[in-house]
Order: sequence, then structure tokens, then C-alpha cells
Amino acid sequence: MPHDDECVIFGNALDNAIEACDKVDKVKENRYINVSVKYDRDKLICKITNSCVNKNKQSKATTKQDEKNHGIGTDNIMKALEKYKSVSKITRTDDKYTLFFIIMDLI
Repeated sequence: MPHDDECVIFGNALDNAIEACDKVDKVKENRYINVSVKYDRDKLICKITNSCVNKNKQSKATTKQDEKNHGIGTDNIMKALEKYKSVSKITRTDDKYTLFFIIMDLI
């Protein structure tokens, strides 16, 4: 896998997790980012979980001023994963966001 795609996947995922945690009220709620990466039998297995604000309170893809150039990180992650034999899933609850993916046949 080219380093460019690694940076798109992990850079955007971690940037999104950090931005989401910044919005969580640190006095009332627990902020966290958990990253699990495992390489097993030519497969890269990754799960990134982070705290986030209630999904009903945030309707836009980004809260940054420059909406034209932001709010596309998740789409870029998925496009990069589509280049490879991969399985991915995003789940979100009121206070937790999870990105899970497996990239197969990495040699």
C-alpha cells in the first residue's frame, strides 16, 4: 500500500477523531480515542473509536469555517479503502463513533 493511501486513511481518521473529541464537554463527559491495529496473516485489522457529541446536535459534515475544503475526510477514507480488497464499517451512537476496517492480502 502506498504511503499516500496510508496517510489518507489514518490521517483523516485520527484528525476526525480529535476534532470530534474537542467538541465533547470535558467536564461532563469522558473524552477518548482508542486505536487498535493488528496485522495478522496478510490482513490489516483496524478499529478507531472515539467519543463524540450527540449526533442530533451536529448536522453538518464539518464545523470549520472553510466548508468547501473540509467535511470530506470520511469520503476520502472510504475511497482509499475501496482501492484495496477491504471491508469497512462506520457506526455511530449518541456518544461514540467507530471506524472499523480490514484490508486483506497485504504482503
